Amino acid sequence: MTKICILLIFVFIFLSGCSNTRVIGHKTANIAGPIQEIVVVLDNKDFKAREESDQAYINTLNSTMRKVYAVVHKRIPEVFTQNGIKAKAYLNVDESSGVPVTLTPMQLKEFPYLLTITPSNASIRKQNGNTNIDMAAHIYDHLQEKIVWRGSITYSESTYALINDKTADVFIDRILSRLRDVGFVPLKPDDTLQVSAADPPKAPNFATSNEAGAKSEIPCSKAILWMKENNKWGPNAPILQSFQKQFDSGIGKSKVVWEIGRGLTKDGKDYRIECINDNLNIKELTAEEADKRGVKDASVKFWSK
Repeated sequence: MTKICILLIFVFIFLSGCSNTRVIGHKTANIAGPIQEIVVVLDNKDFKAREESDQAYINTLNSTMRKVYAVVHKRIPEVFTQNGIKAKAYLNVDESSGVPVTLTPMQLKEFPYLLTITPSNASIRKQNGNTNIDMAAHIYDHLQEKIVWRGSITYSESTYALINDKTADVFIDRILSRLRDVGFVPLKPDDTLQVSAADPPKAPNFATSNEAGAKSEIPCSKAILWMKENNKWGPNAPILQSFQKQFDSGIGKSKVVWEIGRGLTKDGKDYRIECINDNLNIKELTAEEADKRGVKDASVKFWSK
């Protein structure tokens, strides 16, 4: 009886297998502050067999990828929330039918940041009974209209590994850890962010005409107050730090202009904020005016002279 129990334990361990996720990455641009809201897209692209003899193996890999994506997709909102970030996750393929799904611009631009994860066909390996699947990842900043972080994700599992919520939690935690390393994710209560002397953290300065300091004497500073009250995320949104930096760069200039897309405003409308010789004018743009000026839904156009 004892031998049977021991045998059953070994069988269970064998069937359970194990899995792990490794993530490396680097920032390609600075952002206004820690990410508070993000959309995550799991871009599920099937691997293709080069030869007919490889098809069964490729089918297994595609099945594994879909199972991993399914549990990660389910766990992203909760795990991100536990780390101080509001997140929405989307699969670009229907889970039941496998048919590709086209995501709308509204879904992709709902939050200021977009994290996309895509499997790479060139990096599939099968060694010693283990499956390794590499994925490319990047974060796009809608405000700056550019990629601000790039990373590489490697999911590894042994034969018969169980794919469950723990698999997803490890997968997500590895990503968040790398983003925390570069200051993109809020620190945990017991964490201390390490920064180089060349890149010290700076506190935002939201000066208004009623606040102290030289900047408060500039009527155009009311533009900061307007943005603070009228952006879609509230008075503590990271977008305000970028807005403040743009404002600072325009101090001393005779003309400062912002054109703000509807995807960033509380009322969902496009606006032009113009300050000429300290005279501030805020104008709602019609759809035709916004289109003519090239104002995109989730972007801010800024210039000064």
